[in-house]
Amino acid sequence: MMLAGSTVFPLIGFLVDPLDDLIDRLNNSLTFGILMTLAALAFGQVQFGHQMTCKLDGTPATVQSHVDHYQQRCYNEGLYNLAEDGLPDLSRGRMAFHMWYPYVYLVLALLSVAPKLLWKVMLYFHGSYFRTVILEVEKLSPLRGEDFEKEVGKCAELILDTMTMNAERFVKIVGTWTYIATKWLYVCTLALQLCATSLLLEQGFPLKGHCTLEFTRPLFVVSMECTLPQNGFYRFGFTFCHIWLSLLAAITIVSTLTATSNLLLPVLRRRTFKKLLMIPAVTIDKNCYVMRKLGTDGLLLLTLIREHCGPIVTAAITKEICMKSMGHIPGDLR
Repeated sequence: MMLAGSTVFPLIGFLVDPLDDLIDRLNNSLTFGILMTLAALAFGQVQFGHQMTCKLDGTPATVQSHVDHYQQRCYNEGLYNLAEDGLPDLSRGRMAFHMWYPYVYLVLALLSVAPKLLWKVMLYFHGSYFRTVILEVEKLSPLRGEDFEKEVGKCAELILDTMTMNAERFVKIVGTWTYIATKWLYVCTLALQLCATSLLLEQGFPLKGHCTLEFTRPLFVVSMECTLPQNGFYRFGFTFCHIWLSLLAAITIVSTLTATSNLLLPVLRRRTFKKLLMIPAVTIDKNCYVMRKLGTDGLLLLTLIREHCGPIVTAAITKEICMKSMGHIPGDLR
């Protein structure tokens, strides 16, 4: 029991992290959960479900009593696909049963969480302050009045001290580049997942087949039409996966392009900082001292704070950073 707990809780901690944004939650927590559920159902179908159900019409009772044996032989030797006229389609060869389909769900699930490993490595070696700062800022939510202002000042000092220390160690943009690389890795893994599901759906999952068994002692032939409920489950599962991954890919691509441009393009960086301040009339110069002091990692950190703690708290911290850096409330930032 303790071993199971020690295995499960780190996995939950990996999938649910305070630094996760919407794309992380969709790709990791939600998609991983969907694929693992389908994998569990597929394994259950293989182990406990009926791979096929064959019907013998108009056969003697003595032959009908052996239908389970016939079904197993058909399953082992392979069925023929049905042609349009209901007869066996011999040109396409025998149908194969792929027992490894449940493992495809497992591979797809692992692909959905693989990009997050890069982000986790960065946090471990260079970006532990991201989590520290966000956890400290989350404590501001219940505070009001002087207590709120006091804690906002502490959080602003923590961010400025951290960014100054990172500038001395020349790692002021490691978090930003890792964040962007992680987002594009999500796009790549989604492309791989979509290719895999497309190939499987093109291969097809026939729901009916035809089986003919010939016996020599005594001499007789058994001809059966069989339904394949297992293939019906696979068809539904992979179709659902393909639709979900297509929608997720569209959302991820738009989010990744937006995040990349907002963090790397100077004009959009200034616009992002203006949104964080929540002062519409402010004009931010391209050589703004506060933005140069924060760097792209500081801007990324404030963006994550806004997503997790809300715009009001983020605006208060951003204004306090400007006050501590320049000595006045922002009007025109240069």
